[in-house]
Amino acid sequence: HHIKSHHIAIEETTTSIMDGPTVPWTMADVSKLGGNKAFLLYHVMGSGCSYMTPLGCALGAAILPTFGTTLGGGKPLTTLQAAGVGGMAGGALGGTLGMMAMIKASHSNNPNMPWTDDGIQMRVDGLSHNYMVRALDLGMWLGAAAAGGALLAYGGPQKLGLSSGTLGGLQAIALGSAVGSVSAMGVISVTK
Repeated sequence: HHIKSHHIAIEETTTSIMDGPTVPWTMADVSKLGGNKAFLLYHVMGSGCSYMTPLGCALGAAILPTFGTTLGGGKPLTTLQAAGVGGMAGGALGGTLGMMAMIKASHSNNPNMPWTDDGIQMRVDGLSHNYMVRALDLGMWLGAAAAGGALLAYGGPQKLGLSSGTLGGLQAIALGSAVGSVSAMGVISVTK
């Protein structure tokens, strides 16, 4: 009887979540191929990146140029380059914090969401239909893809005012991801 009522509660929750807007496919769906724990890890790290990359861009643009920060002893970073570096750091920090949150959850004794196969499945079911999480994931990847497209179309990061080589490419991806994440947040606020 307990299991039956548990499944009914999940169905009601899933139905109510799906009553609003939906995101039919995101990169997160690919992570399901690795199993439930890979899917959860992808989401907690990705959500951290979605929130922290834009914050890192803003802080990087505001702080790094005032110190005349250089990378590799060259010229000081421009505001755009500094925003890209800040976004890289913010995204890495966000992903790390997300991973730490998952590790903490796996060691908690939360009776409502135990770290058992059933508890993990409940988390996966919730995330599989969570509009906000899926919209952020899609926005972040679309922004990164647009940045990659801009790198190809313009002939490299220096043509966009970014650093040369791999660093410039990473700056572009961080900036694109930040724009995509912020755009997704805007869409969420309008549609939710």
